Parts: sequence; C-alpha cells; structure tokens
Amino acid sequence: MSDLSTVISIVTRLPPAIDGVGDYALNLARQLRKDYNIQTQFVVGNPDWKGELEIEGFSVNQLIDSNSDQLTALLEGDLNSPVLLHYVGYGYAKRGCPIWLVDGIQRWKNLYPQRSLVTMFHEIYASGLPWQSSFWLSPLQKNIATRLVRLSDRCITNTQGHAEILSKLVPNPEFKYISLPVFSNMGELNYDLPLSKRSKRLVTFGHKNSRVRIYQEHVTDLTKICQDFHIKEICDIGNPTGVELPNISNVSIIEKGIMESSQISKILSDSIIGFLIFPPPVQLAKSGLLGLRG
Repeated sequence: MSDLSTVISIVTRLPPAIDGVGDYALNLARQLRKDYNIQTQFVVGNPDWKGELEIEGFSVNQLIDSNSDQLTALLEGDLNSPVLLHYVGYGYAKRGCPIWLVDGIQRWKNLYPQRSLVTMFHEIYASGLPWQSSFWLSPLQKNIATRLVRLSDRCITNTQGHAEILSKLVPNPEFKYISLPVFSNMGELNYDLPLSKRSKRLVTFGHKNSRVRIYQEHVTDLTKICQDFHIKEICDIGNPTGVELPNISNVSIIEKGIMESSQISKILSDSIIGFLIFPPPVQLAKSGLLGLRG
C-alpha cells in the first residue's frame, strides 16, 4: 500500500480518441489503482478532445483552450498530489511548441514548490529538413523540453537514446534520467500460448501509412516471410489502407479495420509473427503497438 492517495495526470487525449499516449496513461492509472490503491485525476490538455468527464471511475478535467492560467487552476485542486506530465509536444500544440503548458506548470511550481512533478517524455523535440516546419521550430521545441527538465523532480522516457538526449539538455550527475520501455497498449496476457500451438498467422498492425508501404514497397519481403514460416493468413489491423492488396500464393489477407484492444490482444496472442517497417529498431521501446506475445 502506498502513502500516496492521488496523482494528477496531464495527458494529450484519452479514449475514445485513438491516441498512444492516452492509452499509456489510462493503462498506467489502472495499474496504480490495482497495485497501490493510488487514484488518478486526469487533466486533458487538448481542447479538441471529445470524451466523458469520468472514465472507469477516474475523474477527467479538460482545458477549454490552451491556456496556462486554466492549467494552473486545475493543478491547484489537491495541495498534496504529485503531478505526472505525459509530454509529447505535438499533442499539446499544432506545431509542437506548447509554451502555454510550460508556463502553466512554471506558475504552479512557483506557487507550490513542495509539490512534485514527474515528466514522462514520450517525445522530446523534432528535427527535419529545411523545407519542413520542424526544422525551424526544433530550437524552440528543444528550449521547451529543457525548461520542463529543469522544472521536473524526476524525468522518465522510453528509450536509452532519449535518456541521453535529456542528459545533454540539462547535464546533472546527481539527476537520474530513467529509461522505461513502453508497455503494450493492448494489455498484458495472463497466459502466453506457445508458438507451436498458435495459428499460422502474420499480423500487420500500426499506422495506415506504414502499412501502405508494406503492401506497396515490401511485397517481396512479405512474401518470403510467409513462405519461410508457412503463413496461411495475414491479418491487417487498423485504419483501412485503401490500396490494392498484394496477391501472395496460398495466403489470404483479411482486413480487420479498427478494433477494440481486447480483440487485438486475442489475435496477437494467437499469431506467430508480426511484420512492420516502423518504428526503426532503436525506437522499438517507445511503441505500444508491439508485442506478439512470444
């Protein structure tokens, strides 16, 4: 049993929106309540989010607009609760520069310096080519991330590479940047079916654009894997690609569309292999789409 009773969790969006950060935050809240009897109060920082003001017994407050004063007021409610910020710049601002968010947290910290802020950096800052806005906005995004690190009592991120970036933004040998891979958004199983007993099924799952590239640019690789593993069925999960699916001998491709996480988990637990082209290997720890249970 924990001495804490409540955590205030700032998120971009929550279900029913399809949002990896929101799924992560909700799954974490469930586990904190189950294992430690810690309740979570959510603050949704995206004014465009559409959802209920209570999810599975968790209260939800939403900002009417991207306003630092509103955020400070919502964080003032419980004078003892720590704040957990799930940070990804583009979730809180169109161009990935949520200055209002940092200003609101700064004001809250000035008012209540004894309260703790833990920031989970799902992303830190973007980079890009000179003709892309991310190239020109990268310095501002980096400055915002640096401010957040300095305001935080603890920083967590999902890859070792991100932890190293944070340590360079604010070098401090006494401050530990924790790297924790993202758990599956689909939920963890109580029992793993052995590979030898699973269906000869391959799963493509993830962003629509990535799956489009699989069917248009990687058919040769997909075909070889199907042959090598004696695949009988390809299960495509997610927003329909809208492209003509390849014809692979003796393999049927079934488009499942958008599904509930419990249904996806069931399919993954009875499949022997997954095929994806994104994220790259060094970023696998930041994706909650992974985990073929094997």
